[in-house]
Amino acid sequence: SEMASLRSCLEGVQRELVHTKDGLEHLKAALDQEAARREATERQVEAKDLEIESLRAQIDSLELDLADLAQERIEIELQRGKLQRSAVDLAETADELTELKPSFGESSRPARTLPADLEEPCTKQALHDSLGVAAPVKGSFTIGGATVMGTIFAAPNQSRSGARSSGLDAETPPDVLQEKALELMHQLKTEQNKNAKCAEQMRELKMFLEELERSEPESGNDASEVLSRQELVKQVGMMQEKTLDLLQQLDTEKRKSTSLETAYQELQASLTRSTEESKECQMEGDLSMERQMDLMRTKTLELMYQVETERRDRVKAETAYDELQASFMRASLRQESEAQPFPRDTA
Repeated sequence: SEMASLRSCLEGVQRELVHTKDGLEHLKAALDQEAARREATERQVEAKDLEIESLRAQIDSLELDLADLAQERIEIELQRGKLQRSAVDLAETADELTELKPSFGESSRPARTLPADLEEPCTKQALHDSLGVAAPVKGSFTIGGATVMGTIFAAPNQSRSGARSSGLDAETPPDVLQEKALELMHQLKTEQNKNAKCAEQMRELKMFLEELERSEPESGNDASEVLSRQELVKQVGMMQEKTLDLLQQLDTEKRKSTSLETAYQELQASLTRSTEESKECQMEGDLSMERQMDLMRTKTLELMYQVETERRDRVKAETAYDELQASFMRASLRQESEAQPFPRDTA
């Protein structure tokens, strides 16, 4: 009965060892799976970091383009101020000519009044106020965690409650941010082309006005001089109309530029939020991974302790089995020796 009990105990120990081995294999597979999952998470984080760096580079390029665009707008506004003064001078000349020859009547073209801002002096402060930007600032600036060297213009102080929202929030994925950046780049190129065209028209208008000033005839009383002055009055009216159209185009471009700057600021804020969320997600993932690894290590130590305990029990059982078997062999030998008869003396 003791032998049978020992055999059953050994069989139980062997089953426990098999079960422990299966548990260790399962734990190893779980650890391998967790390591693969962690590598996949790290690859995803690296890919997202690359996308964020690409967006930062695009935003840096957009900032430089915006600075160039603001500089072009300042030059156009300076040309606009010169044209304003030329238009006022031409209007005064037209009034003088009309007073000199009232018999010719007014021009057949309906008169168009100049806006009130033509009479305002084009000062540097008024120019920056009309543009909605501050004076240019040179130096290094931080955008989304990256340091950029260049020239920027401060955002306007006016309220932007009526500005169109770009629909960006903290959950905007990087591909949407990239599409928005491409759209802003396209808008910047369009604005630059329009500004170049407007500047070219300004230069042509300035050249035409200078030509008119050079070709202005001296005062006289003959009919040809009166006709030339009447034609000059008509041309002045046409130049006033063209100047008004250019001023309207400049106002439209200024509103578009303001909307573009608003969208750029929203894109920059969304990129900053996305970067912060990525860092928080990475930190949470690292903490969760550390907790899981600690739990796995604890389970591994418990299983190793259990295996060591079962091994010691098995050694004790084998030792007891060997002792019992030796005792059984001694008892068998004793019985055999007692059963044999004593040898007789044949002497």
